[in-house]
Amino acid sequence: GQYDFGSPKLPMFPEALLLHYLDDLDSKMEAMRAQFEREADFEGPWTSYNASMGRPLLNSKRFMEGEKPAAAKIDSPEIESLKIESPNLDSPKLDSSPAEASEPAASLSHADEITSEVALVIEEKS
Repeated sequence: GQYDFGSPKLPMFPEALLLHYLDDLDSKMEAMRAQFEREADFEGPWTSYNASMGRPLLNSKRFMEGEKPAAAKIDSPEIESLKIESPNLDSPKLDSSPAEASEPAASLSHADEITSEVALVIEEKS
């Protein structure tokens, strides 16, 4: 349901809204999968710009494997002005306990499990 995508009506009840968002999510996940497949031979976790998503994509599998990409050359002053320093995610926060420091890894694996379960449900419904 969106007029821009050819829908005659917008979702008007909970089940229709859920179906709309599941269809949209499925479309975006397929666009990501296809981009990763097209660029399987590329080095590094980042893809080139994906027009359907409107941004480059991060291949989280490559990223989590610890593959260190070569630094990208930035020629444009506009892009250089957008560059920000990323925080050091390898070191735990000073005020956190050791249990809290390991939470992101646990959360990520839980997110992977949820994503897999959603993909199975969508596949069963197709």
